[in-house]
Formats: sequence, C-alpha cells, structure tokens
Amino acid sequence: HRLVARPGSSRSESTTIRPLSEGVSVNSIIYHLVLRRLLLHPYSPCNFDAKMWCSRRLLTGVFFFSVFHAHARFASSAFQDQLAACNITTPCRPTQPNSKIWATTIVPMQPFTFGTMVWDQAEADIVCSRETVYPCMQQQLVESYREQFNASFPFIAVQLPGYVEQAFAMRLEQDAGAQRVPNATVTATYDLSCAENATNGCPHGNVHNVHKQPIGQRLALQFRRMKLRELIVSEGPRVIDIKVVPTTGGTFAVTVMLGVVTGTGPLQLMPTRNCTECCSGNSSDFDVSSDRITWYDGAPAGVTSTGERIQFNVDAPITPKYVRYTANKIFPQCAVANALGLPAMPFDMAVSE
Repeated sequence: HRLVARPGSSRSESTTIRPLSEGVSVNSIIYHLVLRRLLLHPYSPCNFDAKMWCSRRLLTGVFFFSVFHAHARFASSAFQDQLAACNITTPCRPTQPNSKIWATTIVPMQPFTFGTMVWDQAEADIVCSRETVYPCMQQQLVESYREQFNASFPFIAVQLPGYVEQAFAMRLEQDAGAQRVPNATVTATYDLSCAENATNGCPHGNVHNVHKQPIGQRLALQFRRMKLRELIVSEGPRVIDIKVVPTTGGTFAVTVMLGVVTGTGPLQLMPTRNCTECCSGNSSDFDVSSDRITWYDGAPAGVTSTGERIQFNVDAPITPKYVRYTANKIFPQCAVANALGLPAMPFDMAVSE
C-alpha cells in the first residue's frame, strides 16, 4: 500500500490512491490513515477497513506492508546472499519472483527515510512451508532495509491470527525472528481472529481480518514505546515458568506463570472476537505433551489468587513435559490477557524440572 501524507498542511485534505488504497486525509494535528483493498468484490469497499489514529509526532514515516511475502521484498543487490543465508534457492511462487517488489516500489523511496516498519505478513510463507526458515528471512529482511535506508528504525511484525493449523508455528517463528535483531518486536492478534464466512464478515478469507482498529491501537502502543521511548506497556505478558504436579484420579495440575508488569495485573480470561465456545467450552487454549508427538487439551483454565498465574488440569497418561498456548485450536477461544486487555504471547515451552 502507498500512502501520501502532507505534514505541513493546515487543513484536512483527501487523496485518492488507486488501485490499492483509498481515503488518505491529513491535517496538522492528526493523521487518519485508511487502507481499503479495492478488489472487484462486493464487500471490499465497505468491509475491509483499516484505520489507525496517531498523533503527528508519532506517525512520522511509517512503512506498512501487508501484501507480499518476505523474499519478494528483499534488496535485489544482495538478494542471493540474503536467501543463501537462509538456505533458500527457489522462489516461493512463480508469479512472485524473488525481489520483485524491491526495484519498483522500495528503491524509489530510498532518498527518504521513515520512522517505523510494520510487517503484516507471513501467510504466503506458510503456503511455501517456510516456517522453520522464517526467522532467518525476517532477520535478513530487517537488516537489509536498515542498511539500504541507512536507519535503525523500529520493526514491528503483526502475528498471524487464527485461520489455519500452521498459523501457530508461524507465530512462534515471527517472534523468534524479531528476537534476532535489536529494536524489533511482534504484536499478537490471535484473539482478534476472523472466524466467520464471507457472508457474515470475512469477505477476503479468514486470514484477512476486516476489523483493523484494535490492531492499529496495539501498534500505536508499540510505536510509542519503541519510537518515542515512552515508558508504557505495549504487549501482553510472556510465559516465565511452568509447573506440573499430579492430582488424584490420574490427572495433572498445570500452573503457568506469566510476567505481569507492575500496574497491569491481575491476569484475566477474555473471550476472543468471533469465538463460539468462548471461555465456557470443555477445553482451554492450552495443550500438553510428553513427547511433542501426541498432545492433550487442557481443561478450562482459571486465574490463581495471586493474579500472576494460570492453572488448568489435564488428563494425560504420563507426566506432561511441554505446554503450548494457542496451538490446539485454529481459532483460539479464550485469551489470557493483562488488565489492559493485551493478550499473552503464544508459546511452546518445556515444563520446569
């Protein structure tokens, strides 16, 4: 998507950009960005609405990518070295040659600079079964852009929502890729999944959530922390420790400790958007395993009295050694979140000895 902004304007302006974007209005105080996919689809103009309200000081040059997979945007001059570093030798899709986007879209922007890069991607790399090499690809992408634009801008990857079984593995790889480079992070969206059909709210498929406002709000928090250096909490809690103890009747009690930042507790359980069972189902969004082959769903979870732990029971034949969160259901139903409503980060972690 390409956005036109006039920071010096003292009045509201409207610019129409076709064929991919529509409705960019700017004034001296607020940037109102609206991205609409103008596809030949009856739902497109009214349902694919991506809005983000940010103050002018915050949105100084934001790169927002939400169309193609990583290798299509690699810098062509260093393309072979970048993909070779990740053991990739062939394009993901014949219709999207490696580095196709770079020369036509990115190079013309290089006389300019930007403040933050938002990467809303990864679904195409699932199709190509590149989950395991995705951290390397994301690292190469960030490093090449920072080198070519001569800037150490913040990088924020938008984690995949629920839409296919492989999305969980890719969420972890997106996070792993962000941890490979400084000043980079991910934003969770599994609790905002679009688990509806085309008639009732998902005209572009379940991977393309049409409700972008909450995601934009979370990204704005990341911008404020990473770019403006504000001392705020911009993401949900991360797992710290997991304990398992046997109970009567052959079941096990699993306790998950999460890092709750002061002032953002206690933890809470929140129904996800478009959930069907929500937090009243027969199982939670946690599952366990002793061998990483066979997984057992955890029973409905609850928050302990301290507000920093989640506990659930599980019926398993032997003591669980591994616990996952958001893996056992394509569309997670009951999100663990802090008091700010920010969802806990997905994880796959070994149980503490």
